[in-house]
Amino acid sequence: MTTASSWQFVPSSLDNVEQIENYRTGGFHPVSIGDSFSRGRYRVIHKLGFGGFSTVWLARDGQSHRLVSLKIITAEASNTCDEMRILQYLKQSAICHPACDHILSVLDHFTIEGPNGFHTCLVSPFAGPSLAQITYTPGQPAGSRRLRGALARKFARQVTLTVGYLHSRGVAHGDLTSSNVLIQLAHVDSWSDQDVYERLGFPVTAKVRAWSGELNDKPCAPDYLVESANLSNLEYKWFTEKVLLVDFGQSFFLKTSSPNNVAITVSYFAPEVFFEEKASVWSDIWALGCTIFEIRAGFQLFESFFDDSDDVIRQIVETLGKLPEPWMGRPKNIGRTIFSCLKTIR
Repeated sequence: MTTASSWQFVPSSLDNVEQIENYRTGGFHPVSIGDSFSRGRYRVIHKLGFGGFSTVWLARDGQSHRLVSLKIITAEASNTCDEMRILQYLKQSAICHPACDHILSVLDHFTIEGPNGFHTCLVSPFAGPSLAQITYTPGQPAGSRRLRGALARKFARQVTLTVGYLHSRGVAHGDLTSSNVLIQLAHVDSWSDQDVYERLGFPVTAKVRAWSGELNDKPCAPDYLVESANLSNLEYKWFTEKVLLVDFGQSFFLKTSSPNNVAITVSYFAPEVFFEEKASVWSDIWALGCTIFEIRAGFQLFESFFDDSDDVIRQIVETLGKLPEPWMGRPKNIGRTIFSCLKTIR
């Protein structure tokens, strides 16, 4: 964990950007607008998003001329991540099942070498905003931008169908959240670069600055950070009524042991993830329940602005009642103050 005293870079003035300190050996690969990958085939034209283990870019495929999503995984995660293997397995074992239309497909994959190591890159179809982006309304009452009932039910059914299919094939998603459910787009393959900028806005950037004053000795970082495009501002005529489950970076095979490092978003943690650090098919189902609630209500069932696990556990107990033993009998992964409060709840 990086402490303030060991920061290399001045914090960015942009809000919706990745953690800049993760541009280090084993971390993110530095990317700039206009960069090309895979012998010049994929040219970056905008930024789509980021996570703890990857950045995601909108790129133009020079062969097909279509827009694609280019996910560049951190060097460390590229060594341990099963995402590509699981997606290949799902494709190879695919049967005629409607859920297959809602699982991320990989069009191409390759490895690049950069200043921070070797990075796995995944190329997928360009998809729209996440359900979290669609319902996000800063400064407005929770649920003020929720989906209409019929559409919410349709999306919830598609997500449930897809998760059930994954489980039937022996795979747990591992990080099921509304941020990893994207709305599929229609009629975007004909967009020119100018169309992209007219509809998504031009990339907003901020120069990267080192505390030492110079970046010359820090090739691990890009010259500037790029803010993620706000896809939720797209006109609805570009949206379909189909969703796509993405980001299989935390996925695992159910026959194998639980992953060593559980990196699920705190608001979607099942109790056993808090107390036993154990992900399973059951924690997937818990996260599914949280996601379905959010799809319909327009806000999270258990919400923590600062990813405070104590706060989430308190909300779980207030909503569902006392935790079963032995979790209530011993504070393991929760603070002692909240543990004392939970002991008084009947």
